[in-house]
Amino acid sequence: MPIELEKQYLKDRERAIRSIGEAIIEKTEKLFETDSSHPSLHNKPIICSKDKFKHSVRVGGTGYRIIYTIRENYIYFQRLINHDIYDRLTKDC
Repeated sequence: MPIELEKQYLKDRERAIRSIGEAIIEKTEKLFETDSSHPSLHNKPIICSKDKFKHSVRVGGTGYRIIYTIRENYIYFQRLINHDIYDRLTKDC
């Protein structure tokens, strides 16, 4: 499935580059494209009543995760956030 990057993801990505570096983010994005079920991604669904197709993957060995959803045969990367923000966002989903 093709991957689309949402505006908020791109903003989050720029912030994350300053914290964890661009190389690890690119490596995660490429691995996801080639093998989204790779064990190092820790790909898992997010229990969310608003979006039943929401998932997340781990960004390398960092405390960051990519939140994505699947709609109309596209994967939309929505957020790239640290685990504290991730916990807050997914708690009330």
